[in-house]
Parts: sequence; C-alpha cells; structure tokens
Amino acid sequence: MRPDLIERISRFSEAGRVKAAWILLGVSSIILIALYIEARAHFSTFPYAMDLLAAVVLILFVLMLRTQLHYALYMSKAISQDRLTGTLNNAAFMARMEELVSNPANRCALFIIDLDEFKSINDTYGHPVGDGVIKEVARRLRGMIRSGDLIARIGGDEFAILLVNISGFRFTEGFLSRLNRVMSEPLDIDNKKIVCKLSVGHASSPLDAISAKALYRVADAEMYARKKAGKKAAEQAQINAGAEVKSTRG
Repeated sequence: MRPDLIERISRFSEAGRVKAAWILLGVSSIILIALYIEARAHFSTFPYAMDLLAAVVLILFVLMLRTQLHYALYMSKAISQDRLTGTLNNAAFMARMEELVSNPANRCALFIIDLDEFKSINDTYGHPVGDGVIKEVARRLRGMIRSGDLIARIGGDEFAILLVNISGFRFTEGFLSRLNRVMSEPLDIDNKKIVCKLSVGHASSPLDAISAKALYRVADAEMYARKKAGKKAAEQAQINAGAEVKSTRG
C-alpha cells in the first residue's frame, strides 16, 4: 500500500475512514462484476470453466483488497495516534486543525491544557503512576468532547482540544468551567488519590486567528502566562505562610 494513500486516509475521522474503505471495496467489486457481464454478453459460448474462474478471481480480488484496506486503516491509525492515550498525536492534530480552522464557516475554540507540577508526580510516585495519570486525564477529557471535536496529546503532559462549530463566547466559557470542575476531582491511580492542577489557555477562530498555527500560538501563550501566574501565586503563598510562622514564633 502506497505511503501517500495511507497519509491521505489518516486525515479522515475513524468513521469516515471505515466508510470510505467499504465504499472503495464495493465500487471495485461492482466494476469487476460489470466487466464479467460485459464479457459474457460478447461471447455466446462462454464455457462453464470461465464462469468458475471469474468467480474465483472476483473472490480473491475482494479478499486481497479487503486485506489492503484493513492494513491502510491500521497504519493510518497507528501514525496518527498517541501510543499511551489513544488520542491524536501532535502532527495529526495540527493537520486536521488546519483543515477545520481554514474553513471560514467553522467557528472553533482551541484549548491548550498543561498539567502543573507533573514532574513532581513522577518523582514522588514513579513513572508507571505518571503514565496512569496521563491516561486518566485523557479519558476524562475525551468524555467531555463531542463526536466532531478533536483531542490530542501534544507533549509529555500537554493536551489540546479543538471544539468545532461552537455557538459563541458562552459556549467556550461553559466548557472551560466544566473542564475545571471535572479535573478538580482527584484521580484514583493504583489506590493513590492524586489531584492535578491545570494551566489552560484558549483561543477562538476567526476572532483570535484564522490559521491553525496562529491559533495555537495565541492559546499556547495564554497557557504559559497562566502557568507563570500560578507559580508566582504559589511562591507568594509560601512566603506569606513562612512569615506567619515566624511572627507566631516571635
């Protein structure tokens, strides 16, 4: 199977890929049957052995094409998915987002989600627990989106969600509120209750940008600004707590 065909197939949604594969299989079978009927019409003394041979060739062709299509679907899925979470990977997400955002009819909202202090979770509990956290976060995020929306793991502890055909500002704010509520509940990983704090940046098209890369830059910049502000607030809280302890001892 040609690599460029696999790449083209990978751009479709899962349901779209399966549907396209079955359509291609059906059309190919119809063409073969039509050719057989045409040959039958031109040869009045068509031998029985040729009927049998045509049937065998058709069956073998359908089986071969079916195997090739399944391989193409498997490969397209493999090259577009993140292995740990099963979400889209960064490359597949950006390619799909470019198609959606570049269409002026689509109103989209991009959310860049970063897990705060994820390194400390790995250091404290180990990488298996850290992987469990990533998978559980992906599961919760996947449960929040609709069938036409996109979700990807774009880095070690970073995710991206693209909401497609949003109704407006209230929809975006409502999703952000629900995201904070869902992720505020502790994660149960190997009988350990782990609370994940998030830094989230978001941007909307065409309001903030009209291309995928520009939209990503706006949302990413806001996410890092919120992350920086959160660290500064946490440091200030520690300083205030230390000052209170000193004053109490004094």
